[in-house]
Amino acid sequence: MSCPTVIRVATGTGPPGIGLPAGTADAGKFVQKDGASPYQYRLVTPDQVGLPQGLAPASSPTFAGLTLSGQASALTRLLVVGNSGQVVSLAIGTNLAIIEGALVAAGGSGGGGGGFPSLSMPLGFSVSGSGTAALAVTFAPGYSLPTNAAQASWTAGAALAATSVQEGDVRLADSREWSAATMTQAEAEEGLSTVRRATNALRLRQAAAAWWAAASGAVGKLLAAATTQAEARSQLGLGTAAVAAATDFATPAALASGLAAKADLVGGVVPTSQIPAIAISEYLGAAASQGAMLALVGQRGDWCIRTDSGAGAGAWMLAGEPSSLLANWVQIPMPAVPVQSINGQVGAVVLGPADVGAATAAQGAKADTAIQPGNAALSDAREWSAETITQAEAEAGTTTTRRAFTAQRVRQAAAAWWLTVSGAVGRSVAAATTQAEGRTALGLGTAATAASGDFLPRTIETVDVAYAATINIDFAADNGKTLAVATLTGPVTFTFSNIAQGRAVSVDLLCDGTQRALTFPAATPFIGSKPSNIAAGKAASLSFECRRSGTTDASVRAAYGVQS
Repeated sequence: MSCPTVIRVATGTGPPGIGLPAGTADAGKFVQKDGASPYQYRLVTPDQVGLPQGLAPASSPTFAGLTLSGQASALTRLLVVGNSGQVVSLAIGTNLAIIEGALVAAGGSGGGGGGFPSLSMPLGFSVSGSGTAALAVTFAPGYSLPTNAAQASWTAGAALAATSVQEGDVRLADSREWSAATMTQAEAEEGLSTVRRATNALRLRQAAAAWWAAASGAVGKLLAAATTQAEARSQLGLGTAAVAAATDFATPAALASGLAAKADLVGGVVPTSQIPAIAISEYLGAAASQGAMLALVGQRGDWCIRTDSGAGAGAWMLAGEPSSLLANWVQIPMPAVPVQSINGQVGAVVLGPADVGAATAAQGAKADTAIQPGNAALSDAREWSAETITQAEAEAGTTTTRRAFTAQRVRQAAAAWWLTVSGAVGRSVAAATTQAEGRTALGLGTAATAASGDFLPRTIETVDVAYAATINIDFAADNGKTLAVATLTGPVTFTFSNIAQGRAVSVDLLCDGTQRALTFPAATPFIGSKPSNIAAGKAASLSFECRRSGTTDASVRAAYGVQS
């Protein structure tokens, strides 16, 4: 059975323009051989396809009467099939042909060699067999199509590249400002926060001032601010003795010389020829008011203590008689009340600080210039380019402009602050490396390092002592004092402790209405007779002086005088 030769036209988005003659409407029709002539064809509808006669395989039909109108590219498929099923070529008009189902230029301008076309592709593709019936398209070296996953990554990368930081961005500049919050005044003064903050000269000075306020006491601040030695001594409450030399005071040797010229005892009493006009100063007791004081009966030299409040409180002494006249009484100045407490603390006070915050070209270009890991501009080690604070700013301590600091500038700021809160003497005291240097800075004399027992008291302190069968004389605690023993109501035995050369203690005794026995260490020598008792109702005075070197009872010399 022979297979007829049929020219089949398949359309794409629209039918090709083929007409028998020009203007024939041929959409959706087939061209089929018609009649006995091998080159006679006609247009038929699909249900009319089929011819009893075939076309010789070697034939190459032409259609001189057919024209191709419209764009050649609109014809997507045109096949000519021979009797044996082979595809044959079909010439259409001038320089056009159907070759293996494709519409190509048959020679002429733009065609390939031998009537076959050439093919060009975009960058990345390689074409072989151009001008022949077998064209091959391959990838150029280094090119390939991405996988779906790779294409997704490229698309995501392109999106990131569109927003990536580029070279020259101001955020990468060394001159950009550090965004950390500036330290608050409270943080600077508290000094406990571990949060990293930017700071400035003002905050640095505030921190130093707050530390100084917490680490120093009221006296320490005044001492550090002293500008003269006298001012520093005044802040410490030192008296004139602190700048005196040890030679300005009496010594044991001078005391011995003076005692040699004192009055002697005869029969245990002072001869009347050696008794001055006022021989005994008697304590008249406490008075609760001025009226109570004027009611006391005494003689010149006697004294009392006013216990009332106000200007009249303190010690009063009779300068004349009678004792009932206020004009005859003289108030004895008393030292000011010493510091009772510091910051609510008493005793050995120690103050601590607690007491006183698929890519487009544009995207690809951005990706090519995006900052990559390892770029020095992203390193934490890059230098903050903020201007270093000047020495003048650091020392003034007033600017609030954020600056970079160096250790040198911090020290200069601290040194300048110290100069504003300290005086010349205070700085000298603070710089002292030895006690001797500190005393020299304060202008102290040798008396400042002497013990209290090395000197004789300038004024005699009277201490009331309760009666007891045994009374110990502590030459360390009682040195230079007069012990006023309460009225004797029984015998008394005296003992000694802390004996050291140069110390002296006096004792005032008053006997009740019965004679009382007195006992002393056996080894203690007396000037005159050693008393064994005190008569009823009599007053007497004892003096104990450590005249000799040594620490035994024999080193104490005693003297006794009794009211006649």
